Amino acid sequence: MVKYRKRILLCCPFNNEDHSMKLFMESLFKIDYPRSLIDLVLLENNSTDDTWKLLKRHHKRLKKLNWHSISLHRVTGGKLFPKIRADQFAKPIFVRKKDGKGGLMAPVYSGKHLVWGKHVHERAKNVRDMYFFFFDLLKPEHDFLMMMMTDMVYPPNILKRYVGVFKRFPDAGWVGGCHRRRFPTNRIIAAPYIFGNFPIKRTPEYLKVYRSVREPTIHDIMELRRKYGLVFEVFMTGHGFMLPSRVIRECGWDIDTKSSIEIVTPIVLSMWKMGLKVYCASDIYQVHISLDGKVYEDELFSMEDKKKLLHYWESVLNEGLAHKERLGKLKIKGETMPDHYAKVFYSKEAQQRLAEKVARYDKEEEFKIYSKFVALHLRCNRKIPNRPNTGSVFDKISAQNLTAETWDNRYGKWREFIENPQKFKNIGDDDDSIVKVEVNGKHT
Repeated sequence: MVKYRKRILLCCPFNNEDHSMKLFMESLFKIDYPRSLIDLVLLENNSTDDTWKLLKRHHKRLKKLNWHSISLHRVTGGKLFPKIRADQFAKPIFVRKKDGKGGLMAPVYSGKHLVWGKHVHERAKNVRDMYFFFFDLLKPEHDFLMMMMTDMVYPPNILKRYVGVFKRFPDAGWVGGCHRRRFPTNRIIAAPYIFGNFPIKRTPEYLKVYRSVREPTIHDIMELRRKYGLVFEVFMTGHGFMLPSRVIRECGWDIDTKSSIEIVTPIVLSMWKMGLKVYCASDIYQVHISLDGKVYEDELFSMEDKKKLLHYWESVLNEGLAHKERLGKLKIKGETMPDHYAKVFYSKEAQQRLAEKVARYDKEEEFKIYSKFVALHLRCNRKIPNRPNTGSVFDKISAQNLTAETWDNRYGKWREFIENPQKFKNIGDDDDSIVKVEVNGKHT
């Protein structure tokens, strides 16, 4: 059993979170890192809804748990920005100018808020003040500061996973995971921000950085995992991330206070100067809670995504087998890549395992169609007849006599479902393991 000794300052800022409070608190209660090593800080910041009322109620419950310490704080008087309604996403908003004339202006979307151009700097300052509040609470005994934005649901192992990444990568200065944007733009991956080209090239200059980074696609995440494993370097992660306390002490205050860029970018740039990197543990998926209190994407890879990625990997493996000699000579160095890259990703065994997963997912989709068909006709007291070995059988659904041949033409694709219904009762109970990399028989 792994013994955890790292002390963590866990920071949770709340701003108009009555819609997400219940789900966030459920995930907070399930965190499986030793609570005796966690100093939990709850900060309510300028809310106008029932956040403070709900937070005080949850604070009483949290105090009963064995935290090293827990504290509740409230800040008022700061600038508030309006919430985004579902019908405001990706739409310009009418803004009246100083001369009295109006015009359409695209707002800057920041989480659940709308921020117009003139307010960007003001919001950046407020966000920096929030971070400074938490930075001031750091003590010498804290090994890490963990930031958990409170409009998310987090996996229970998030703290253990991040601490493990820091242990594995000595040059890590920042570790985070993946999440999508909130509904209704939830199909877009919001974190991590990745560099435009592989291999990763870093630059400490603002303009060059922002010109070379972008939000990833599902295939980008897949390609990075295929090359580097579950953990790879990125430009930035968000919402749930961890920093070593030494990074904050050395560069947390080293920011451009006149810039409209929020504090995270200056911290990352300062880290680079220290020779540190930002890593994404891409198996940690943080789920956004929408403003209606619902979760719309509870997996990084949907079933549709998984099937596409599996077929994509299958084609990559086929290509790899065609160049087996060249790939076998690859020498890959560094802790971020397994040395047996070609063996793991291009072996016949790996291809066979992948082909089996592709077949299983295809079968799952077909089973869904079969189940709907059966449910529809059972309402009318009609069911698929057993396949006749000789002669024919009457089919109430088609109102025809079916021989073995005609039965196969009509129902043959579902034969194994019909003859072994219990075998496929729990089909579809799978996870995101299709992209895990095995190193010495263990998952990275």
